Amino acid sequence: MHMIKEQYGSALITTLLCIVIFGGIAFVGFKLAPVYIENFGVTSSLASMENDGNLHGKSKAELQHLLSKRFQINDVHRVDESDIEIKMKPRMTTIRVAYEVQVPLMNNVDFLVTFDDEAVLR
Repeated sequence: MHMIKEQYGSALITTLLCIVIFGGIAFVGFKLAPVYIENFGVTSSLASMENDGNLHGKSKAELQHLLSKRFQINDVHRVDESDIEIKMKPRMTTIRVAYEVQVPLMNNVDFLVTFDDEAVLR
């Protein structure tokens, strides 16, 4: 009688399953990556304003204008003026940027990504 040797490696179905899973993860990553890259621009804009020591005494309109300039430099397009909240107190000014981005995945399935970043000017 002929005996079957031990089988090494993976079957075709296992290989296809791995391709589908990793392909799906890559697809979602490619859809969400630009949103997170843009949020990095928002956080770096806020950090640059936080590190600038001359901004505490400025008015809300001036701060809004300076922030919009920094957003243009960092290629931020998904943040509106309504997403920016500036609170002025005697010893500090707080700039908060809270916004949502809806990313279409396929057909009627979307991702909703929420960001809430803050900078304190002293």
